[in-house]
Amino acid sequence: MSLKEFFARTWQWLRTNVKTHVVVTLLVFLATFSAFVYYWHGVRNGVQKDEHSAYERQVRILSTATETHLQLYESFLRGGAGLFTINRSLTQADWAQYFQPYNIPKQSPDIIGIGFVPYLTNAEVPAFLNNIRAQVPKYAIWPAGTRNVYAPVAYVATFTANTGKVVGFDGYTTAVRRAAMQASVMSGQPTMSGKITLVSAQVPDKSAFNLYLPVYRNGRPVQTATERQRALYGFVYVAVDIKAMVNALLAENPNSNFALQWYETAGNPKSAPVYQSGNFTSTAKQHGAITQAFPFTLYGHKWKVVLAASPGIISANERQLPALVLWRGFFVSAVLAGAVWLLTTSRERKLSRQKQLEVQDAKDDLLSLASHQLRTPATVVKQYVGMMLQGYGGKITRKQTGMLQNAYDSNERQLEVINQLLYVARLDAGRIALHKQKVDVGKLLQEACDEQAVEAKQRRQKLACKVPKRPLKVEADPQYFRMALDNLINNAIKYTPDKGSITASVRKLEGDALITITDTGIGIDEARQATIFEKFTRLEDELSSNVSGSGIGLYLTNQIVSLHGAHIEVTSSRSHGSSFTIRLPADPNIDLGRTSAYTKRRRPVN
Repeated sequence: MSLKEFFARTWQWLRTNVKTHVVVTLLVFLATFSAFVYYWHGVRNGVQKDEHSAYERQVRILSTATETHLQLYESFLRGGAGLFTINRSLTQADWAQYFQPYNIPKQSPDIIGIGFVPYLTNAEVPAFLNNIRAQVPKYAIWPAGTRNVYAPVAYVATFTANTGKVVGFDGYTTAVRRAAMQASVMSGQPTMSGKITLVSAQVPDKSAFNLYLPVYRNGRPVQTATERQRALYGFVYVAVDIKAMVNALLAENPNSNFALQWYETAGNPKSAPVYQSGNFTSTAKQHGAITQAFPFTLYGHKWKVVLAASPGIISANERQLPALVLWRGFFVSAVLAGAVWLLTTSRERKLSRQKQLEVQDAKDDLLSLASHQLRTPATVVKQYVGMMLQGYGGKITRKQTGMLQNAYDSNERQLEVINQLLYVARLDAGRIALHKQKVDVGKLLQEACDEQAVEAKQRRQKLACKVPKRPLKVEADPQYFRMALDNLINNAIKYTPDKGSITASVRKLEGDALITITDTGIGIDEARQATIFEKFTRLEDELSSNVSGSGIGLYLTNQIVSLHGAHIEVTSSRSHGSSFTIRLPADPNIDLGRTSAYTKRRRPVN
């Protein structure tokens, strides 16, 4: 599957399975956050460049300082070599006196000593010893032994931690020093030895190196290596304490976020460094630290330095900038996506409400139209059947009378359903306007009971109506409120078995008129009580199949009660009957006195 096909399928799946406003919000968030991620990437790269720039700047500073120190060493070497060019009869005192004005112990504490080493064959040693012992009676070449070439220390200007015991030491006996001397003759330039252990230092294992410069006999040609070897008179050397030198380099440009290690590459690769700054381990282990190794060659000898820089090499504000950009980007993207979510969902809700209203209007119009279209023929049927029952069409038999009476009753039920549908259509369309007036709610209840008494008698039910002796006035539309009472009493009769009882009562309680319709019918499950006031809802029970109804009676009742600013409650349990109570504000100017006084009318059924 190609990448293009993958994105196409993904987009199709999102359109099919995810709501539009979710997709739009997600796309806005991703697009915005992607822009911030791109910006964050640029900022992060910029910060990394700044880190590397600071790192490289510190490397250049260290490199420049190192070159400066080495140039100073070289100047001492060339100055010492120049002395022998003008005076071959130098003494130890002359040598020390020459370097005294430089104040090397203070200005360059990393220089341990500056000395002269003559290059002697075995045959030249006796004459050399006779000459040097005239100045230093106890002078001796060490280590002892017979060899072809000697390079003992003749003169030395000691500094810092050097004890001066190096006098007479034959450096040609050590491979490191001998290699450096030979290399300087071959090149004719200053040459650096590898790591050496100073023989006269107070600390025996102090890491150091020697820098050698050859001194030639006057008037001899020195153009080639062979000529230089033949003209060789000796070497001027500078002994340098590596630790002191690097500490001096770092002290000239102090930076606690910078550390280094110094290795000799010619030795064992796993050998310990000749120098390591005290903060190297902690610096190199920091998250985000920059660590690089730089191989380099100084005066013919190979070294390696490992430089480490902690993230603190740049300011904390700059280091935190990428994270700040990312978090701000996330926040801005979330806010923008949230705004889009609100706008799209608000628009969708508005469109949904508009669509629902359009659908509801269409339903209401259809319901109203259908109800009117049904009502007209039903009314005509009622008139004609009524006229036939009254004998306007001639004499009819008893059987015909029964059939016509059944047709009349069925048509009446149909008209009742049609009327209810019309009321529902008017309610839903908001076209029912109440015409409230002060009415006696007890009288309305009594009239409703009287009208329903015939049906209760047919089912041998006891219908009792309890109303106060004195009028209980309320603000209500008598037509619609009476309709609500009729529905409640009619429902009680329908869902109460034969020989059951229904009680309708009204009383005043805490300034309200309480109308209660109680029956001994089949009752309503608690789980179904929340749905009985919904449109087109009927309970499924043993009486449902025998009870006609549209499922909108209680819906109409609840809507009418609500329009009056009242509310209706139901209390019921299965097989123990039901009780519907309407709580309606009573007229405060009416004083009932004792609210327990009732006119009791019961229509027993024989």
